[in-house]
Amino acid sequence: MKKSLFPILLISACCLVVSCGKKSENITSSRAIEETPSSNASSSFSSSSKAETSHSSSSEASSIEEQKEPVFQQRELSYDGNTLPLVNEMISVFEKKGTKGVSEIDGLLSELKAKDHDIGELWKKVMDHWEYVSSDLLVNQGELPSGLPKDESLCLLVPGFQLNEDGSMQPELIERLKLAKRCALQYPKARLLLTGGPTSVFYGEKAGKVGPAEADVMAEWLISNGVEAERIMRENKSMTTSENAMLSADIIKNATPKIRYLAIISSDYHIPTVSLLFYAQAERMYYETGERPFEIISNAGCFIEERIENLTVFVQSEFLKEVMGVP
Repeated sequence: MKKSLFPILLISACCLVVSCGKKSENITSSRAIEETPSSNASSSFSSSSKAETSHSSSSEASSIEEQKEPVFQQRELSYDGNTLPLVNEMISVFEKKGTKGVSEIDGLLSELKAKDHDIGELWKKVMDHWEYVSSDLLVNQGELPSGLPKDESLCLLVPGFQLNEDGSMQPELIERLKLAKRCALQYPKARLLLTGGPTSVFYGEKAGKVGPAEADVMAEWLISNGVEAERIMRENKSMTTSENAMLSADIIKNATPKIRYLAIISSDYHIPTVSLLFYAQAERMYYETGERPFEIISNAGCFIEERIENLTVFVQSEFLKEVMGVP
């Protein structure tokens, strides 16, 4: 009887051992499953920490790069024996060939950039704009387009026109002012910059004597025709369109509230020249100071059937040289 019980007990013991082993194995597996999210979370945190560290390092690197970025150093636009001949040649080519000389001008610009990269980039902008105003510039007849800024950031630029010997205005200038008044009503918060000096000194017995300035006579007309005096700014020293641009730029730059945009109001044929010279002046100031004083965004032209003034490309080139400081 004892002998028959022994195998049974032995088998039972083995079964118990096997059962315990499986139970222990199941417990271990269960713990492994429970620990897995914790392990993943740890891994995720580790990755996140690395990402944050990387982002922090990247931000610090960007910050260091920003700090290392050189501060703009003011400089004067000047030319030397390497750059001046190329600039003069470009102007000469455009004067003779107009937009047909673009490929030749591009070659000269490449040479100019090789001699002085910054001056080359400056003149690339100016020559591109000269081509644009000579071929593609749209002149709005009789009014400004809608959609321009409706606050004081917009300035209506009104160039003067040579006065008569007695200081009175010629018909062409009066037409410009009539258009300026319409545009002032169209944009009632825009300011007006009138530009022009005492050009009556060019005439007859009074030649050389100081007479009234174009800008002052223009202001009187506009005020007497309903434009508020506080909206009007004057540049009353200039004697040419190139001087209009050079002397007006600082007035615009220092105006309060700040002026950001210009709309040119003039005789239709005159607008390309004004656009060229004011654009060139703005880019020159950007080159020299790092600040661009204004952006030309639109225009309005009055139609002049009998043009007293005939602006040729030669006149544009001479004025452009003056604005860009080309000897």
